[in-house]
Amino acid sequence: MVMKHHQPQVLLILHQKGHWAFPKGHAKPGETHLATARRELLEETGLSEVEIQIKPTFNEHYIYTDPQQGVIDKTVTFFLGVVKNDQVKILPAEVADYGWFNLDQAKERMTFDQGKQIIEQLVTYFNHQ
Repeated sequence: MVMKHHQPQVLLILHQKGHWAFPKGHAKPGETHLATARRELLEETGLSEVEIQIKPTFNEHYIYTDPQQGVIDKTVTFFLGVVKNDQVKILPAEVADYGWFNLDQAKERMTFDQGKQIIEQLVTYFNHQ
């Protein structure tokens, strides 16, 4: 998750498959969660000037069926980050659109319940800052 100008705004992307979510992706062998987050953010959005915080992290867990691999039990770790340059350059092969949203707007726009739960956790986090 990326915040803009130290304000609780998040960047959501519209994936080519038609759902709104946070930028994310798959780890390469031996890659840490943090390294994966940095790489995927850069690949999908072009954002490189991001101050990523190690803590807190937010986890999204879900189970789905892949036609080739069967049932997948997946946990995604998200980090907070503050952008220094908010000029997004999407990767058109994966991302159809993007937007910066305040937390209420992001929760409304988010497609899946797991992402909405992360937004709720962010609201709680920022209310206690």
